[in-house]
Parts: sequence; C-alpha cells; structure tokens
Amino acid sequence: LHYTGQEPMVNLHMLFIDGLLIFLTLGVGMKEFRDYYNNRLLSFGQGMTIGFFHYITFSSVFGLFILLFIGVIEPNFVDNYRASIIEQLSIMSPNQLESLGEDFIQNQIDKTNEMGNSALVLDAFVKKILAGLVLSPLVTVIFRKLKPQSK
Repeated sequence: LHYTGQEPMVNLHMLFIDGLLIFLTLGVGMKEFRDYYNNRLLSFGQGMTIGFFHYITFSSVFGLFILLFIGVIEPNFVDNYRASIIEQLSIMSPNQLESLGEDFIQNQIDKTNEMGNSALVLDAFVKKILAGLVLSPLVTVIFRKLKPQSK
C-alpha cells in the first residue's frame, strides 16, 4: 500500500486486512492441529495455546519486516508517515478541533515529530498482538471439538 500513495500504518482498511489475515491463519493452524495431530479434538485451552504462539510469531515476524522495511528498503517511510499523521490532524473539522482542543492537537503533532523508528515498530507489533488476543478466543470456539460424552 505504501507504493500506491496510501500510508498502511494510518489507513483503517489495514486494520480489517490484518484482522482477516490473523483470523484465517489462526483458523488454518487450529484446524491443522485438531484434524491431523489430535484425533479431531481441540479443547479451548489447546486452541488458546496455539493462538497465543501463533499471534506472537505473526506479530514478531511482522515487526521484523517493518523494521527491515523502515531501515533498509524505504528509509524515508517514517518521514512520510509523520507527514500523513500531521496532515490528518490539520484537516480536522472545526467541531472536532473544538471537542479535542487545540492544545491536544498541538501535543499530538509534537509527539508525532518526536517519534522514531522504534515507536512505529512497537506500534505495529502491539496492534497485531491485540488483534490476535481478541480473535484467538473466537477462532478457538469455532474450531473447538471435545470428546463425545460416554453414557
């Protein structure tokens, strides 16, 4: 998305795409474990454990990719990101400016200007962790299968 002129770290469509990717990959991992390694059984605890390791791995790989992208592939990405954030803050409607206050907006602009590469990587990592934390129980419930009760 960066090369299409949109900033993926700001674009809300990326939140949906991230959630969908995490949901699908969690589902594939849990289904694989349940069907091929655990006799078609998956308890909630097993699903949450698989989900935990999955989204930690997913978030770490994504964070390393962002670090590589910012440091090597596209060094001016952070500057473009800052400009995009400041542009969004400056084009707010008068009602939004009034409700938030000019001091808040100026504080956000100052913090954005001070932001470094590590803050952006940490932000991306934490967002993926939180998405996985929310989606993991949902996917676990969908794929959970317990032993049949004997009578």
